[in-house]
Amino acid sequence: MWSHRVDWIDELTVAQSLHAECGFAWLDSNRSEARDGRYSFLAAWPVEEIRVVFGDDHPFEALSRIHRSPGVPSGEGPTPSEVPSWIGYIAYDAFWSAPARGTPRFARKTDPIVLFRRYPALLAIDHDEGGAFIVGDDE
Repeated sequence: MWSHRVDWIDELTVAQSLHAECGFAWLDSNRSEARDGRYSFLAAWPVEEIRVVFGDDHPFEALSRIHRSPGVPSGEGPTPSEVPSWIGYIAYDAFWSAPARGTPRFARKTDPIVLFRRYPALLAIDHDEGGAFIVGDDE
């Protein structure tokens, strides 16, 4: 993993600038005292996507394609274990996806029930120390 300190920028400004870009994601920190609440992450332009639609007999098998690239901390900034390279969600309806379990609770159409995207680089906002970093995986 690599990390590069950048000038501080307000995450709302970045979100407003990127919100219409392909695959925009914003993992906003809850600003808690826990270590997990230290950083917010913003990204766009994913390089890989895992998408499963309702009706797939094994919707969770796609998750086996998600992997964390091994990384070594590059000095300052978040450690590799603190940086998400895949960002996404699993919808509640994923449980009912197999036909034997019933029908979706609402009209899903082609909306995914599992969606994860891999981002090779993200903006990390450090809420503890007021820093900002561009971080990326080694791939």
